[in-house]
Amino acid sequence: MPPPAPDDFVPPVLVGGRETLVGLIAGVIGLLLLSLVLGVVMPGIPEPGNGVRSSAIGFSLAGRQGRQLYLQQGCGSCHTQIIRNVVSDFGLGPVTLSDTNQVIGYRRYGPDLADIGSRMADSAVLMNVLRGADGHPAVSALNEDELANLTAYLQESR
Repeated sequence: MPPPAPDDFVPPVLVGGRETLVGLIAGVIGLLLLSLVLGVVMPGIPEPGNGVRSSAIGFSLAGRQGRQLYLQQGCGSCHTQIIRNVVSDFGLGPVTLSDTNQVIGYRRYGPDLADIGSRMADSAVLMNVLRGADGHPAVSALNEDELANLTAYLQESR
């Protein structure tokens, strides 16, 4: 049983200052700005070592020419090279992280080609796929040098 309270005990009453309309508006604006900074600005700041990349891939001359061929041949109409959560991509497997200087693509019918150089490093395998292996349509409009340049672009896309 607790000891009896003294007769002169008065419980504390918290008394705060009165809120003004200006203070209320300032608080709401402050919370809005804080949520924008934390929710929009902070996630976009790249941190070293977290996998976020910039457009710092230095393509060789063959790689740059291969990128032009990639664009001219319309490879981006079937392949993406960047993370996108698009309804048309549903069921086609995971979309991998890509560098921002890659060709984004329109819709992903074929596999995502982001980091294809890391996943398929053998140039002979890439060349065979471009010639029609593994169900890929053959890129017959290109000569051997152009195929080599396109392969160089894909290999350098890491």
